[in-house]
Amino acid sequence: MSISDVHKRLGVLNHEGEIASEQLNAVRVEMQAAQQRADTLQADVDHQRAEVEALRTRVVGNAVDSYQRSTSLSSVAAFFVADDAGQFLDDMATTNLVQSQQTGLLIKLSEQQKKLVGQEQQAQDALDALTADKVAAAKHEAELDQKIDDAQELLDGLKQAERQRLARRQAAEAEAAAAEAAVAQAAAAPRPSRSQTRVDVSDATVPDVPASGRAAIAVQTALAQVGDAYVYGAAGPDSFDCSGLTMYAWRAAGVSISHASSAQPGAGTQVSLSSLMPGDLVFYYSPISHVGMYIGNGQLVHAANPSRPVEIVPLYSMPVTMAVRIG
Repeated sequence: MSISDVHKRLGVLNHEGEIASEQLNAVRVEMQAAQQRADTLQADVDHQRAEVEALRTRVVGNAVDSYQRSTSLSSVAAFFVADDAGQFLDDMATTNLVQSQQTGLLIKLSEQQKKLVGQEQQAQDALDALTADKVAAAKHEAELDQKIDDAQELLDGLKQAERQRLARRQAAEAEAAAAEAAVAQAAAAPRPSRSQTRVDVSDATVPDVPASGRAAIAVQTALAQVGDAYVYGAAGPDSFDCSGLTMYAWRAAGVSISHASSAQPGAGTQVSLSSLMPGDLVFYYSPISHVGMYIGNGQLVHAANPSRPVEIVPLYSMPVTMAVRIG
């Protein structure tokens, strides 16, 4: 296999790996929501069971009390033999009231038992959904592991000289993308290296971006990560995947969004590509499997793939699906 073929194959594996990684991210978000729902429903079930048990105790207690009050004499016979006819009538009224209350309790008990059955079914459905999410997570994780293994096996098959040629080719592509981005932005903001996982990048690739408010904080936070490593499932502070970077940047601005590119469109309002502003999130491929942050002048900052660090690239360097404005 030629270096060109290896390069293309690595690109395919990186993209497929990102798809699996973002699917795994999405399932993990769903699992968290499902767990919270299951916990809430179980708490409701526990409360309802206590309500039903309390009602059942009252019904049984009233039944015992009613039995103890009962007499073998008919109401008419008891009236004639009573020492105080007025008191007897008062007692009869009390008995009728107790019986009426007991009937009401029985009806309420029946209603609450039906409600409990419904809540128990909802809780079971939530647990079933959580189980399904766990199965899906295991599937996507296995797919991701396989892509990583395939990529590593491909690299392991190269000789040292071939690896060096491949590394030079990847570096050249990264430099070309950085140069293209720098042409669109004259201003530069030099910054020191921050971590051992960081890749040296030209200061010219880190522009000053005209933005305001929370978007400005998000943009500057994302730009501060340029050169950091791409790691599947990472969300900072020194390594990221694509949705982890955008989540990290907007969290710094006080806005919470999900760690999944397929879920992040729901965190904002869709905007046209012709009206993009710095801080807007741009989504790629169909179905969505990649996200980056628009920084103006036709540029995007994103966590690319395991072969590339966090970098600035042209907006249309990948097939765009949609964009949203956060906040």
